[in-house]
Amino acid sequence: MFKMNDLNKAKTIFETLLENTIDINQKELVSIHRMLGRIYQKMEDFAGALSHYKECMKTQLSYLSSNDPILSPTFASIGAILEKLGNYNQALEYLKHAVDNSHHVTKIDPSIIAFYCISIGRMLHKQGKNVEARKNFELALKFEEKPHVHNDNFLAEIHHYLAILS
Repeated sequence: MFKMNDLNKAKTIFETLLENTIDINQKELVSIHRMLGRIYQKMEDFAGALSHYKECMKTQLSYLSSNDPILSPTFASIGAILEKLGNYNQALEYLKHAVDNSHHVTKIDPSIIAFYCISIGRMLHKQGKNVEARKNFELALKFEEKPHVHNDNFLAEIHHYLAILS
């Protein structure tokens, strides 16, 4: 339903799953909360999305250490929602955790870290912290230049910001 953009049906299905999942099945709860977060995010209900992403994080932290790389996408999701809500300082904290935790992974797609750095750079730019923003865009460019399949949208955004910050 989510892929077909029938968000109300997807929401109903995942809320039903959430009601019928016992707390012992933590990994399933993480998946359900993450999906509900994505649904609410796509519906532009950012408070609802934040609530589910935080539940996802809370559940993950019940069985993972706070520097486990598996947490990076959850940190990034919370950061993205906080950015949408205009809470840049908290968003930066979560995105920095996502970057820090990603460094513990030996085989991570460099575009993922580039994405986190772009998000951090964008928020720093919005706050007028252009020197720090530029450093993050330059770091993103380094990750995007590594040998892998490049994301042309990332490269375009990086070059756009580097041009206006020079």
